[in-house]
Amino acid sequence: MQIRIDSLAPVTPVEGWRETAEHRVRFALRRLRGKVQQVHVRLRDLNGPRGGPDQVCQVSIVTEGQGTLVASAVAAHPRQALEAALQAIVMTLVRKLKRRQQKASAGALALKTLPAA
Repeated sequence: MQIRIDSLAPVTPVEGWRETAEHRVRFALRRLRGKVQQVHVRLRDLNGPRGGPDQVCQVSIVTEGQGTLVASAVAAHPRQALEAALQAIVMTLVRKLKRRQQKASAGALALKTLPAA
């Protein structure tokens, strides 16, 4: 799994942000790492040093079979925005994988119930 982390903030995030973000991404996607090929994390500070809940974190993942998924979150601190975006992307991917599995199961069940010719 390739991880790319960009900070588009006019104010540099706290020291060690990239390492922390990479660690959190790996932890959040640990069970799904076989499905995820690439992860791109972007952090932006919407209004610079004025403060407020303006840290935007966008996480996009390229998956095998599901395409590209994107989630973003806004919070007062970069870590909170990252956590919220990761939670949203993991929930989305798990939901899509379950749907795909259910469709495959329903298709197999339909084949079993057909009468023999």
